[in-house]
Amino acid sequence: MDGLKRINRDEFINNKRNYLIAKHYLGRALEGILMIGNHFLSRLGAKTKDYQEIILNFG
Repeated sequence: MDGLKRINRDEFINNKRNYLIAKHYLGRALEGILMIGNHFLSRLGAKTKDYQEIILNFG
């Protein structure tokens, strides 16, 4: 991920690999945030079955 910080916008856009790496890390970050949210909600007694419910509960 550090490598992506060092490249300029044009270089990022022109190399599909950079896009795929960024997309992968964004997905992992979002998944982590939603898992933490699910943990908080479970401590409050809320039941969630998917990511959409987690987001709606935090609405």
